[in-house]
Amino acid sequence: MSNRSRHAWVAAFLTASALFAQKTTNFTFTGGLTGESNTATGHAVGSGFGNIGALGPVAISLDLTQPVDISNTGNALDDYKGTISFAFNRLDSFDVAITIPNGTGNFASVIGNITGGKGAYQGATGSMGFTSAGLPPSGPRSQALKSVSYALAGNGNITVGGKTTALTLSSANMVSAGSRDIFLDTNTGTINVSPLGNAALTVAGSGGDNNTRQTGVATLKFNANDSISFFLNFIGDNPPPTLNEVITGGTGAYAGATGSVTVNIAITPDGKSVTFTGSGAVTTGATGLPVITEVTTAFGPGEIAPNSWTVIKGNNLVPANTPAAGVDWSLAPEFASGKMPTNLQGISVAVNGVPAYVYFYCSAATDKDCATDQINVLTPLDAIGDHVPAAVVVSNGSASSPPFIVNEIAFAEPSFLLFSTKGHVVGVHTDGTLLGPTTLYPGLSTPAKAGETVLLFAIGYGIPKGGATQGSATQAGPVQGGVNCRIGNNGVPSVPTNIISPGLAQLNLTIPAGTPSGDNLIFCAGGFPDGSSGHTPVGNLITVQ
Repeated sequence: MSNRSRHAWVAAFLTASALFAQKTTNFTFTGGLTGESNTATGHAVGSGFGNIGALGPVAISLDLTQPVDISNTGNALDDYKGTISFAFNRLDSFDVAITIPNGTGNFASVIGNITGGKGAYQGATGSMGFTSAGLPPSGPRSQALKSVSYALAGNGNITVGGKTTALTLSSANMVSAGSRDIFLDTNTGTINVSPLGNAALTVAGSGGDNNTRQTGVATLKFNANDSISFFLNFIGDNPPPTLNEVITGGTGAYAGATGSVTVNIAITPDGKSVTFTGSGAVTTGATGLPVITEVTTAFGPGEIAPNSWTVIKGNNLVPANTPAAGVDWSLAPEFASGKMPTNLQGISVAVNGVPAYVYFYCSAATDKDCATDQINVLTPLDAIGDHVPAAVVVSNGSASSPPFIVNEIAFAEPSFLLFSTKGHVVGVHTDGTLLGPTTLYPGLSTPAKAGETVLLFAIGYGIPKGGATQGSATQAGPVQGGVNCRIGNNGVPSVPTNIISPGLAQLNLTIPAGTPSGDNLIFCAGGFPDGSSGHTPVGNLITVQ
């Protein structure tokens, strides 16, 4: 995120680029689904703090996946594979690739390779061996890593810039936060597309229950090189008789394709046979279209959640004559009626076809702090299943981007707002003065003190208890699940956390006694109504004196 967007989220409006050399082909189709398979992926994540010898205090995040038996998600089909990351702040970190074997109880002598890093650890190499303590002696390890707290220890070495340093990780308490299984339904069949030809059809998707959005991607593969994909979404267990969907691109002759599809669906009463007919139009060869290259939770990962501040980056997203100072929603006429704008001077965004609320945008052509065109939006309130694909589309005047597919979390993808690229969290003392090191904003910012209650600000905590009204400029209420934080090795349970304005949460956090002076690593977990939790990214800092 740019410096300008960090402090003001300000940007400008650009006129749409001209579209040249494009070809649109109308088509009709008929086909059916003949096969179905169901898979599930176990997802174990954990966060903690430790001390890694000469390198000092470190925040640790663990992210592992494994295929599991769809009929019994506790029955692992393979080892856990993934990454253990070590972050000293938001700029400096390194990763270790690791495989944890199936079994019960604690694991020992698991060795992983350092796969590189960022900042001071750019180009890092080396290896680390890990052991665990505190996992239950009975029951599958695959379940324990997703549901219990445990200790992680390790040792090894890291080489950066020709210098090798020994690594010793003392016993670090890891909290399993946000571990969930991801289910995928895959249907296959054949389709005749006139005049494009015959194709193999794959529909892969996931969703929730009868009250949530089902989403998926259909791929029409004509041969080894050429394919077209489009995005499916609807509310409920079964699709309606007619679906209107968007083309999300393709390969070969259809690379960068855009367009739309209308699908008429017929399902037999026993649900065993699905046939369909329909029509559509596919456009290829267009230039100058808006193109999305990245979608993230603000200051967070490449996932989004409902009612969450989201950053969209790409090319041609906004007009090239955007003022350097940018455009924000402060003068939007919608606020006069208590609403948030879905269109800001010709720029609009849709998530699964539902309008998002456009707060800010900037242009790389006029703002040196915008490395690429950027739009910041608040995602709409939406009823979705957990870990489902979502389609994000940007419209710049009359030109719309191909949909960008991003993973969406049902409840919460929390992330602190940040004062600095190093990771100092946005906060104030109770008298309203800024929280941070004295060098952050000289004469204005001061560190927290042990025992003091400070106010921190975060996004991605979803919809407040009691709900919210779509598009309303007013939101208030406690977050849906309890929030627990850690500052270094000190736990801070049950932190009062409330939504205070659309998508913005305030945490009233009391600094634990004994917190050392200086920059301390901090993360918070929670926000899911079912008692599970997401967690803020590791590497964030809070300064104590």
